[in-house]
Amino acid sequence: MQDEEDPLLEILRSQELTEQTQDLPQPKANQAPVEQRQPIDWPKITDKRAWNNLDKELDVILTSTMQGPVEKKLK
Repeated sequence: MQDEEDPLLEILRSQELTEQTQDLPQPKANQAPVEQRQPIDWPKITDKRAWNNLDKELDVILTSTMQGPVEKKLK
């Protein structure tokens, strides 16, 4: 019996091809491109003045953000 005529071998070959194509990464149609963020330019560890200024700025931002009703804060 020849290999080309054997239906079981044809099924095995088609399964192998299916498995090989499934292993390839598939592009996602509805996925937005990943946005690259700029790295944060943190102050040097020894620069106490810069860290104090950053602390004060963040304190103002967080204080104003956290004002208001609880429902707003949870969002």
